[in-house]
Amino acid sequence: MKRIIKVIALVSIVGLTYNSVFAATKEKFNRTTTTETSKSTDEKQSAALAYDKGYQAGLNGISANVIVPKAYAAHSKEYTEGYKKGYAEKQAADLAYEKGYQAGKVSNTPKVTVPKAYSANSKEYTEGFKKGYDEKQAAVQTAYNAGYDAGTKGTSATASVPQAYSANAADYTRGYQQGYNDRQGAYDAGFSAGYLAGETESSSVPSSIPGAYSKFTSAYKMGYGSGWATKRQEIIIYKEGYNEGLRGLSETAAVPRDYAGAEWMSNKYTEGYAAGLADYLASPEAAEAAKNAYDAGYSEGLEAGKRNPHVDRNNPEVPGIYSVFKDKYKEAYRTGVAESVVQLGYGDGYAAREGERISRSLYSVEGYYTGYSKGKSDKAAGCKSAYPVNEDLIKYSSMVYVEAGKGSGKKVESGGDGLLDDYYDIAPFFIGKYEVTQEFYESILKRRGNVKVGRPTYTLDAKPSSFGEDTLVSGEVQKNRPVESVTWYDAVYFCNALSQIQGLTPAYAITIKKLDISLDETHILDADVTWNREANGYRLPSEEEWEFAVRGGDPNAKDFTYSFSGASDKSFTFGNKTSRALDKVGWYSYNPSGVTENTQGSKGVPGYCTHEVGKKNANRLGIFDMSGNVAEMVFDLGDGNERILRGGSYATSAASCHVVAWNDQDPSVRSTGIGFRIVRNAE
Repeated sequence: MKRIIKVIALVSIVGLTYNSVFAATKEKFNRTTTTETSKSTDEKQSAALAYDKGYQAGLNGISANVIVPKAYAAHSKEYTEGYKKGYAEKQAADLAYEKGYQAGKVSNTPKVTVPKAYSANSKEYTEGFKKGYDEKQAAVQTAYNAGYDAGTKGTSATASVPQAYSANAADYTRGYQQGYNDRQGAYDAGFSAGYLAGETESSSVPSSIPGAYSKFTSAYKMGYGSGWATKRQEIIIYKEGYNEGLRGLSETAAVPRDYAGAEWMSNKYTEGYAAGLADYLASPEAAEAAKNAYDAGYSEGLEAGKRNPHVDRNNPEVPGIYSVFKDKYKEAYRTGVAESVVQLGYGDGYAAREGERISRSLYSVEGYYTGYSKGKSDKAAGCKSAYPVNEDLIKYSSMVYVEAGKGSGKKVESGGDGLLDDYYDIAPFFIGKYEVTQEFYESILKRRGNVKVGRPTYTLDAKPSSFGEDTLVSGEVQKNRPVESVTWYDAVYFCNALSQIQGLTPAYAITIKKLDISLDETHILDADVTWNREANGYRLPSEEEWEFAVRGGDPNAKDFTYSFSGASDKSFTFGNKTSRALDKVGWYSYNPSGVTENTQGSKGVPGYCTHEVGKKNANRLGIFDMSGNVAEMVFDLGDGNERILRGGSYATSAASCHVVAWNDQDPSVRSTGIGFRIVRNAE
């Protein structure tokens, strides 16, 4: 019993000891396992942290090269993998943004359509697109605004795009056009508003300008001044008509030519005349006194004109006693001048027979040649008075008499197909010895250059020529170069102006329809022109007259068949560019200094320009430059509405200078190679 108890006790002791050992071992195991597990978790977290840090660094990286921070050196692999993944995602996002940006810069709509290739980075693509589109819109608007501002200040309808806006040239140009159109509209509106205001005011200076036209002050003032000037002119015209009516010479007003062209002028003059006539009829005594003064004014003007033909015969100084009848005084003065210059020409004609030479006035051209022709064949002495005059104007406005010609034609050298190769019958006429010079043109336009289209008055450009002193050839005189850069309409207007100055009947009825108006020059672009063939005024030659004169005017003379004006070249053909014969009589594109047939004249060659008239040889009639220098306008029509040109110019080959060669040009065109010379009927 005791033994049993003892065993049990031992077992109990052993069990107790095992349990104690197991528990200790278990605790140790548990401690060991927990430590290992904790250690593994820490490493994983460190690796994950390194990967995450690398990833974040890659997202911000500017290079594919990985630089591992020392803190993550133990997990360099994870850091590097994270970096590469982040960098790759960043690159993909950047590429998507850039592609979106480029798409936005060219898009015409703000709507974003993301290509499938960039769907993974849709956000970045969309952001880029919006930025690109916004920048494009800003650039477009900036260019448009800059163009618009330039357009509102522009004097030309064509935009010159600054380099700064070259990338958006179309937008700048679009803005410019809108600005220019708005400016023109507002400018015209300002002018019109000012004009209407001026017609109702009594001062030439507007007291205030409406706010609507504040940006176009100058246009408004200009319109105001024109309106006021028109009103004042109406008053003047009315008074002139009234004074004429006071003389009571007729129950019907004879409207002066200056006012007959516009209905409103004619009406004002007629209204004034009727009022003056009524006053005349109401006071016979006053009328008788007026008639006596009128007759005295005429007589005095007639005598004054005979004494002083070298003065401006349209604007003589009228003595105060005749001021009421100044128009009649001027009319008589012109008649006196005409009588005097006929005698002057007569004297020169007679003197020419005796081998003498006497100066004459520019303003006596028509009377001079009438008297001159008679004086050459008359044995009477005539008048031999000389006056202080502009010798160049006298010389270069002189004319040559061309006798009548009739025949069946003669072909010129090298064949040709001229107008005179068929039947012709030409009346006698005078033709300018020289092409109209710059000084001659200016002297007439300065006195008679005001034109109207509607009510505003404009002044035609009196100095239109493009060739100035900077192109002048040594030894030549600028003012004696031919006028050029005028329209055909400008030329016929000049003829009428010269006729009016000299008291002749204008050859043309001209109704101006359109002007080319700029800040410093005005030209006629369109007009209805009718030729009065019986008028004794100046005009452009007909094509037949021109060809008759260039051939020398005598069908029986040898030079009638010459190739050029006064120059024979039997070997010449129309394929030729040059001619030694032409070198003697005309300027053309192959005879400036340093030019050969293989190096045609150009702007860089000295002398490739117009030249002083009369520097080459004349033809048999004494006419200069009919071959070359400037092509000359004639009256005849070419194709359609174009006007014919004859004679060639400094810029053409010899073929264009041939006496039968011709070209045509729109009458509104201005060119440095086109001028004209004048003619007059001789019967």
